[in-house]
Amino acid sequence: MNIIKNLIKLPFFKRLIPSVLKIVKKKKIVKVNKFYLNLDCSYSHEREIYIHREYEKDQIFYLDKLIREKNIEFFFDIGSCIGFYALYFEKNNPNLKEIYSFEVNKLNFLKLKNNFKLNNSKINAYNLGCSDKKTKSKIWYTSTSRMPGTAVLDVDDLEYYKYDKDSLNYANVELVKIDDMFNLKNKLIALKIDVERHEFYVLKGAKTLLCNNNIIMQIEIFPDMEDRILTLLKSYNFKVLKKTSSLVFVECKIYNLKSIVTLSSGVWKIL
Repeated sequence: MNIIKNLIKLPFFKRLIPSVLKIVKKKKIVKVNKFYLNLDCSYSHEREIYIHREYEKDQIFYLDKLIREKNIEFFFDIGSCIGFYALYFEKNNPNLKEIYSFEVNKLNFLKLKNNFKLNNSKINAYNLGCSDKKTKSKIWYTSTSRMPGTAVLDVDDLEYYKYDKDSLNYANVELVKIDDMFNLKNKLIALKIDVERHEFYVLKGAKTLLCNNNIIMQIEIFPDMEDRILTLLKSYNFKVLKKTSSLVFVECKIYNLKSIVTLSSGVWKIL
């Protein structure tokens, strides 16, 4: 494994090794940090986890630091994909009382459930999408995409990803409001939201939760949606304390607890 990690740093092998893994190591159970993942190396981000044995390292470590410092009790992983964040925080933060994992993509959810079972996890898992209302909807994707995180709820967002329209497909999904499912008040809560351009609607559907608890939050935001989302957060009594090219700090006036919003242009950035 160390040989692969060293070779991948060389330009030629950096291009070659992922392609080889895609063919010869399609499925593999590996240990990452303190937990195990069943990875399908035909998918690019699972292949990266297999090679590097980590995922969004600096970003997740930073959120982990905040969760520890603020003695967070509840963690919401909205857009959980195969469950990396949820498992990481379950295994590294024993003080967390509950973890809630939401993944709307059926294929990803099956992988997530398998990974939770593999680790004897007690994480609460929901094959649901989060939005501003409870409804039935469609999730759009293409049969040629090997990026499990790029399925979208709004068909107009397909233009952003330059999807091949000839291979366009969809699946029926169920959307819910966070506020309809949880009645938490005066709690210490962390959220990670990564839902491919649907973040604004997730926040609208979680207004009560966000306004009645101490919040640490990490959100992936696309540049064209940044102003809209930050305006919404300010209307929830969150105050922006600091902003860089990839990070914004906001504070809830009622509870005086800093919250973190991570901004990126379509892909995770290293903090």
